[in-house]
Amino acid sequence: MSTALRAIAGPSLSFVVILAGCIALADLSEATVASLGLTSLVLASMRVCMAIAIVASGALLAIRMMDLLLWQRYVDEKGISTVPRLLVSLSRWIIWAIAAVLLATHLNGEPPLAIITTSGVLFAVIGLAVGDLISDIASGVVFSIDRPVSIGDHIRVGEGPILEVQDITWRAARLRNGDGSFLVVPNGALSRSQITNYGPGPGYSRSTTELRLPYHLTAEQVDPVLLGAVRSVALANGIEIEALVIASDLDRDGVVWELRYWIPNNRALEFTNLVRRAVLRQLRLAGIEPARARQDVLHAATPAPPTLVERVVMIIADLPIFATLQPADHIAIATRGSVETALAGSPPIVTHGESGDSMYVIMSGEVGIDIPLPNGESKRVAHLQAGAVFGEMSLLTGEARSATVLPVRTTKLFRIDRAALLPLFERYPELPVQLGEILTQRQLANAAAQQVTQPNAPSPPPRETLGADMARRIRAFFRLGN
Repeated sequence: MSTALRAIAGPSLSFVVILAGCIALADLSEATVASLGLTSLVLASMRVCMAIAIVASGALLAIRMMDLLLWQRYVDEKGISTVPRLLVSLSRWIIWAIAAVLLATHLNGEPPLAIITTSGVLFAVIGLAVGDLISDIASGVVFSIDRPVSIGDHIRVGEGPILEVQDITWRAARLRNGDGSFLVVPNGALSRSQITNYGPGPGYSRSTTELRLPYHLTAEQVDPVLLGAVRSVALANGIEIEALVIASDLDRDGVVWELRYWIPNNRALEFTNLVRRAVLRQLRLAGIEPARARQDVLHAATPAPPTLVERVVMIIADLPIFATLQPADHIAIATRGSVETALAGSPPIVTHGESGDSMYVIMSGEVGIDIPLPNGESKRVAHLQAGAVFGEMSLLTGEARSATVLPVRTTKLFRIDRAALLPLFERYPELPVQLGEILTQRQLANAAAQQVTQPNAPSPPPRETLGADMARRIRAFFRLGN
């Protein structure tokens, strides 16, 4: 309360002192004026100055009283006002406007209505000259009173990206994009646009990616590719993303497939970009080409879609265990493999604890990775989509499977057996050491991650010891000797 009283004490004292001065000046007799040596012009000027001072001090006092009695009610415990700043500024400008009209009325001796009517033509001319400015200010006032959007809301203007409202001033709204940049939109333009308000906080909003594919592709072929792209992004970022695939349109060029997915508002731009990149990768892995416009004239033969071997080569070439090999070696591995199909609900592809001598490349579909628990049950720890591999350790060392892999939906697999790698070891005697180093790095990384969650877990052997052991196990499994 003491702070509030101090806020109005100064304007109140000024108003009283100036009012007393005005009364004293008005009561001066002609004899007193003559004795002071004041001319009529000087006396009139003093009265005008006193009138301006009394109106200004009265307006300032009214503003301070309004802040104390009205706006102070809307300040929370943290000292932050919940009333839009624009509304507070507007109320102050109204008080100053009333004070200006009263001052003009006093000085000219005209009633307020006559002054307003006389100034109407001038206001009309000014309005035509600054129409956009007036529109922006009026729209800003509407936003402050009706509050269709508030600071912190996430909105979509038209069909544009989702933006966060940072501030709304007299002229414009300041909106923050997902990449950290800012967009300043005039209030008038914002009021004429269609606005979708998702509310404060991150929240979720729908994003859409459309692509046109040939008629010969069925929903059973398209759905795993597009949904697998969304799932791969969700797993890589540790979040849940709901997704839906629909055939939104048919035309002479193909079927327009629409991938709808719901992503956090505060990372909309980032996740939309990641999903579209993943869609491109999944289409490439599946050997699917977008539909071509039928009216195009092609002067060269349409490139054939990649064969199964080419798709396998593209995947295994990115694997660390095959990165040091030549392209011809990648082709040799792919030609010695075999294709398998696992239906949803069928027996496991591999089972925890069983011996193995092969790895698998997922060409299409999806599998789930289960690990056993001490109570005899199992826990799903991951899902793998097209482009992923599993079973590399069993392929190189013959050790037992570390997890059970089950098909979640119809999945096409490419199997690479021990026999496919044997010619490579004969050609590259140093290959066991290189592969042992790669497997060592993986085991050390897994051990470091395990010690974060299980501080009492045993420390792994030194890198040199572990690498030599891995190379020995690879030589023993492939019967390479020393």
